[in-house]
Amino acid sequence: MNRRKILTFLFFFVAVPWICFHLRQFAIPGGDSVEMASRLTHRWQFFMRAPLVVLFHKSLWTLLRPWDWTTSECVALSSSIAGGAYFYALFHISRSPLVWLVCLASKVTFIFFGHVENYAWPYAMALACFVSLKSTLETRSSLWNVWIWAGLATFFHPMVLMIWPGLVWGIRPWDRQRISQVIAALVLVGGIFDLFLVVGNVDGFFRTSWLLTPVPDPSGVCPYGLFSKDHLRLLFDFHRSTLMAGLVLLALFWKSLEPGWQQALGVTAGVSLLWSLVWCPTLGEWDWDLFAWPAVFVNLSGGLAFYNRFHTSSWWPDNLYNRKKRDSEPEREPQIE
Repeated sequence: MNRRKILTFLFFFVAVPWICFHLRQFAIPGGDSVEMASRLTHRWQFFMRAPLVVLFHKSLWTLLRPWDWTTSECVALSSSIAGGAYFYALFHISRSPLVWLVCLASKVTFIFFGHVENYAWPYAMALACFVSLKSTLETRSSLWNVWIWAGLATFFHPMVLMIWPGLVWGIRPWDRQRISQVIAALVLVGGIFDLFLVVGNVDGFFRTSWLLTPVPDPSGVCPYGLFSKDHLRLLFDFHRSTLMAGLVLLALFWKSLEPGWQQALGVTAGVSLLWSLVWCPTLGEWDWDLFAWPAVFVNLSGGLAFYNRFHTSSWWPDNLYNRKKRDSEPEREPQIE
């Protein structure tokens, strides 16, 4: 590892988390913030909705508790470290300022400012899976690297299962070996989950009542119907603050996404958007952090599509700069020998 790589790594995993943690005063609370912080005081358990996230939170608290760190501070630090991982992954996907602008000019960014919840790590790990896919396709290395990352990320939060269809799309052309690897990876992940169900101390089960129905169930946990005005208004508010710019760019220029990992991002954007239509925001506007999930993929794929479409145009900032620089340089007269 050369000096530049070491400095880059230290910047994203030391400096960026430090900045994010000290920006936590700007963090926007989530509906489950108090519950997630208090969960650290419980005995060790396999929390189905975010197994490795809760494990990491609790490990930090166990380590820092002697120095009087509170549970909320430990979760905030964990989210800040995840922010370093998220931006490090984004750095490896694109270094275009425009792509970064589309991704950062979103409410999603606040999830990494010491947000007391479980979502920062799955967002970062999902992006890391696409870094692995990009690297694997470019170097023509084993696809097992991708499925190891995807399996690990799924244990940070099962919502990461939504990226699997995109990853499968990205490895085309399909053959028997590639499909066999996908099936084997899914069976292994499912088997480990089942093992903990049988022998572990498990909590945090999913409920089918979190899925929206055309007509709200008065006895259920969700007060909205699928097509109710309140639900559609809430969904619009979520997406307006997290992914509107990326969605417009993706809708206009989606054909510019390159086959492979970029189209995998586009497919994942579509899958996660469809999920947001049918999942109930049981906590109302406080569920903004959960419904920011599609924005991770919509903004990135939209920014990449726009970049691919126009970065060779004469008006593109880099091209304008290079042309002005070239025009400002005096022409050298040919030397006569």
